[in-house]
Amino acid sequence: MNSQGGGYFSRPAPAFPKRCAGTGKNLYLCRQGPPHASGCACQTAIAMELHLDLKLIFAILNGKVSAAIYRQLQRHFSEAGLALTPEQWTVLLYLSEQDGVSQQQLCEATYKEKPAMSHLLDSMERNGLVRRRVNPQDRRSNLIHLTQRGRIVKSSGQKVALRSLKEALRGLGEESLIISQNVLRQIFENATTGRSARPSTPTTHKAQP
Repeated sequence: MNSQGGGYFSRPAPAFPKRCAGTGKNLYLCRQGPPHASGCACQTAIAMELHLDLKLIFAILNGKVSAAIYRQLQRHFSEAGLALTPEQWTVLLYLSEQDGVSQQQLCEATYKEKPAMSHLLDSMERNGLVRRRVNPQDRRSNLIHLTQRGRIVKSSGQKVALRSLKEALRGLGEESLIISQNVLRQIFENATTGRSARPSTPTTHKAQP
Protein backbone atom coordinates (compact mmCIF):
# COMPACT_ATOMS: atom_id res chain seq x y z
CA MET A 1 0.00 0.00 0.00
CA ASN A 2 1.31 3.43 -0.86
CA SER A 3 0.25 7.01 -0.25
CA GLN A 4 -0.27 7.83 -3.92
CA GLY A 5 -3.74 6.30 -4.16
CA GLY A 6 -2.66 2.90 -5.41
CA GLY A 7 -3.26 1.00 -2.17
CA TYR A 8 -5.84 -1.71 -1.70
CA PHE A 9 -8.21 0.47 0.34
CA SER A 10 -7.54 3.73 -1.53
CA ARG A 11 -9.33 2.56 -4.67
CA PRO A 12 -12.86 3.98 -5.01
CA ALA A 13 -15.69 1.65 -4.09
CA PRO A 14 -17.68 0.41 -7.10
CA ALA A 15 -20.83 2.29 -8.04
CA PHE A 16 -23.88 0.10 -7.48
CA PRO A 17 -27.01 0.40 -9.64
CA LYS A 18 -30.09 2.01 -8.16
CA ARG A 19 -32.34 -0.62 -9.70
CA CYS A 20 -32.15 -4.39 -9.83
CA ALA A 21 -30.36 -5.47 -12.96
CA GLY A 22 -32.67 -8.46 -13.27
CA THR A 23 -36.12 -7.02 -12.57
CA GLY A 24 -35.66 -3.30 -13.10
CA LYS A 25 -37.31 -2.64 -9.74
CA ASN A 26 -36.04 -0.35 -7.06
CA LEU A 27 -33.42 -2.40 -5.20
CA TYR A 28 -35.18 -2.04 -1.86
CA LEU A 29 -38.57 -3.08 -3.25
CA CYS A 30 -37.06 -5.96 -5.22
CA ARG A 31 -35.32 -7.20 -2.12
CA GLN A 32 -38.60 -7.59 -0.27
CA GLY A 33 -39.29 -10.97 -1.74
CA PRO A 34 -38.75 -13.51 -4.50
CA PRO A 35 -38.91 -14.42 -7.26
CA HIS A 36 -35.88 -12.54 -8.52
CA ALA A 37 -34.99 -12.46 -12.17
CA SER A 38 -31.68 -13.88 -13.41
CA GLY A 39 -28.84 -11.52 -12.59
CA CYS A 40 -30.69 -9.89 -9.70
CA ALA A 41 -28.39 -7.35 -8.04
CA CYS A 42 -30.29 -7.25 -4.75
CA GLN A 43 -27.38 -8.84 -2.92
CA THR A 44 -25.59 -5.50 -3.16
CA ALA A 45 -28.54 -3.37 -2.07
CA ILE A 46 -27.65 -3.25 1.62
CA ALA A 47 -24.07 -2.31 0.83
CA MET A 48 -25.24 0.46 -1.49
CA GLU A 49 -27.76 1.88 0.96
CA LEU A 50 -25.27 1.92 3.84
CA HIS A 51 -22.43 3.21 1.66
CA LEU A 52 -20.24 0.27 2.58
CA ASP A 53 -16.90 -0.39 0.92
CA LEU A 54 -17.14 -4.03 -0.16
CA LYS A 55 -13.41 -4.17 -0.86
CA LEU A 56 -12.73 -3.21 2.74
CA ILE A 57 -15.27 -5.73 4.04
CA PHE A 58 -13.80 -8.53 1.94
CA ALA A 59 -10.31 -7.56 3.10
CA ILE A 60 -11.40 -7.85 6.74
CA LEU A 61 -13.19 -11.17 6.14
CA ASN A 62 -10.18 -12.58 4.31
CA GLY A 63 -7.85 -11.54 7.10
CA LYS A 64 -5.94 -8.97 5.05
CA VAL A 65 -6.17 -6.30 7.75
CA SER A 66 -4.94 -8.56 10.55
CA ALA A 67 -2.28 -10.03 8.24
CA ALA A 68 -0.96 -6.56 7.43
CA ILE A 69 -0.74 -5.64 11.12
CA TYR A 70 0.85 -9.03 11.88
CA ARG A 71 3.58 -8.44 9.27
CA GLN A 72 4.19 -4.92 10.53
CA LEU A 73 4.55 -6.06 14.14
CA GLN A 74 6.79 -8.98 13.17
CA ARG A 75 9.02 -6.63 11.17
CA HIS A 76 9.30 -4.22 14.10
CA PHE A 77 10.16 -7.04 16.49
CA SER A 78 12.93 -8.17 14.13
CA GLU A 79 14.27 -4.64 13.72
CA ALA A 80 14.41 -4.31 17.51
CA GLY A 81 16.41 -7.54 17.75
CA LEU A 82 13.63 -9.43 19.52
CA ALA A 83 13.26 -13.12 18.72
CA LEU A 84 9.53 -12.86 19.22
CA THR A 85 6.41 -13.51 17.15
CA PRO A 86 3.06 -11.70 17.48
CA GLU A 87 1.49 -14.94 18.76
CA GLN A 88 4.13 -15.22 21.49
CA TRP A 89 3.65 -11.57 22.31
CA THR A 90 -0.08 -12.06 22.98
CA VAL A 91 0.71 -14.92 25.37
CA LEU A 92 3.33 -12.87 27.21
CA LEU A 93 0.93 -9.95 27.47
CA TYR A 94 -1.86 -12.12 28.89
CA LEU A 95 0.42 -13.87 31.39
CA SER A 96 1.82 -10.52 32.56
CA GLU A 97 -1.71 -9.61 33.63
CA GLN A 98 -2.85 -13.05 34.79
CA ASP A 99 -0.01 -15.42 35.54
CA GLY A 100 -0.38 -19.11 36.34
CA VAL A 101 -3.29 -20.03 34.06
CA SER A 102 -4.15 -23.25 32.28
CA GLN A 103 -3.46 -23.91 28.63
CA GLN A 104 -7.21 -23.95 28.02
CA GLN A 105 -7.52 -20.45 29.44
CA LEU A 106 -4.80 -19.26 27.09
CA CYS A 107 -6.57 -20.91 24.16
CA GLU A 108 -9.78 -19.10 25.00
CA ALA A 109 -8.04 -15.77 25.58
CA THR A 110 -6.08 -15.85 22.31
CA TYR A 111 -8.62 -17.76 20.14
CA LYS A 112 -6.20 -20.58 19.40
CA GLU A 113 -6.84 -24.28 19.10
CA LYS A 114 -5.25 -26.54 21.72
CA PRO A 115 -2.67 -28.20 19.39
CA ALA A 116 -1.51 -24.81 18.11
CA MET A 117 -1.23 -23.43 21.65
CA SER A 118 0.67 -26.50 22.83
CA HIS A 119 3.19 -26.07 20.00
CA LEU A 120 3.50 -22.36 20.75
CA LEU A 121 4.13 -22.98 24.46
CA ASP A 122 6.72 -25.66 23.66
CA SER A 123 8.66 -23.10 21.66
CA MET A 124 8.32 -20.41 24.31
CA GLU A 125 9.42 -22.80 27.05
CA ARG A 126 12.53 -23.76 25.06
CA ASN A 127 13.34 -20.06 24.76
CA GLY A 128 12.94 -19.56 28.50
CA LEU A 129 9.92 -17.26 28.23
CA VAL A 130 7.42 -19.41 30.12
CA ARG A 131 7.46 -22.51 32.32
CA ARG A 132 4.88 -25.18 32.96
CA ARG A 133 4.18 -26.19 36.55
CA VAL A 134 1.92 -28.93 37.84
CA ASN A 135 -1.46 -27.60 38.90
CA PRO A 136 -1.64 -28.22 42.69
CA GLN A 137 -5.43 -28.48 42.41
CA ASP A 138 -5.29 -31.01 39.58
CA ARG A 139 -2.00 -32.80 39.03
CA ARG A 140 -3.19 -34.01 35.63
CA SER A 141 -2.84 -30.48 34.25
CA ASN A 142 -0.20 -27.75 34.16
CA LEU A 143 -0.33 -24.04 34.84
CA ILE A 144 1.62 -21.65 32.62
CA HIS A 145 3.87 -19.11 34.32
CA LEU A 146 5.89 -16.20 32.99
CA THR A 147 9.63 -16.42 33.67
CA GLN A 148 11.85 -13.50 34.57
CA ARG A 149 13.23 -13.53 31.04
CA GLY A 150 9.67 -13.59 29.74
CA ARG A 151 8.87 -10.45 31.73
CA ILE A 152 11.90 -8.65 30.31
CA VAL A 153 11.02 -9.65 26.74
CA LYS A 154 7.40 -8.66 27.34
CA SER A 155 8.48 -5.22 28.53
CA SER A 156 10.72 -4.71 25.47
CA GLY A 157 8.05 -6.05 23.16
CA GLN A 158 5.43 -3.74 24.60
CA LYS A 159 7.38 -0.66 23.49
CA VAL A 160 7.65 -2.07 19.98
CA ALA A 161 3.97 -3.06 19.91
CA LEU A 162 2.89 0.43 20.96
CA ARG A 163 4.95 1.94 18.15
CA SER A 164 3.35 -0.45 15.66
CA LEU A 165 -0.09 0.40 16.99
CA LYS A 166 0.53 4.13 16.65
CA GLU A 167 1.60 3.63 13.04
CA ALA A 168 -1.47 1.53 12.27
CA LEU A 169 -3.79 4.13 13.83
CA ARG A 170 -2.10 7.13 12.23
CA GLY A 171 -4.57 9.80 11.16
CA LEU A 172 -7.39 8.62 13.46
CA GLY A 173 -8.64 10.90 16.20
CA GLU A 174 -9.75 9.80 19.66
CA GLU A 175 -13.46 9.99 18.82
CA SER A 176 -13.00 7.88 15.68
CA LEU A 177 -11.04 5.28 17.62
CA ILE A 178 -13.69 5.02 20.34
CA ILE A 179 -16.47 4.63 17.77
CA SER A 180 -14.46 2.08 15.78
CA GLN A 181 -13.73 0.07 18.91
CA ASN A 182 -17.41 0.00 19.87
CA VAL A 183 -18.44 -0.99 16.35
CA LEU A 184 -15.88 -3.80 16.11
CA ARG A 185 -16.83 -5.08 19.56
CA GLN A 186 -20.51 -5.18 18.56
CA ILE A 187 -19.73 -6.95 15.27
CA PHE A 188 -17.63 -9.51 17.13
CA GLU A 189 -20.35 -10.13 19.69
CA ASN A 190 -22.99 -10.52 16.97
CA ALA A 191 -20.81 -12.92 14.98
CA THR A 192 -19.79 -15.07 17.95
CA THR A 193 -23.19 -15.29 19.63
CA GLY A 194 -25.06 -15.94 16.39
CA ARG A 195 -27.82 -13.53 17.32
CA SER A 196 -28.35 -9.82 17.22
CA ALA A 197 -27.46 -8.00 20.37
CA ARG A 198 -28.86 -4.64 21.28
CA PRO A 199 -26.37 -2.03 20.01
CA SER A 200 -24.61 -0.10 22.69
CA THR A 201 -24.49 3.66 22.47
CA PRO A 202 -20.96 4.70 21.44
CA THR A 203 -19.15 6.85 23.95
CA THR A 204 -17.77 10.01 22.38
CA HIS A 205 -15.76 12.90 23.67
CA LYS A 206 -16.37 16.45 22.67
CA ALA A 207 -13.37 18.37 21.45
CA GLN A 208 -11.97 20.72 24.02
CA PRO A 209 -12.16 24.41 23.02
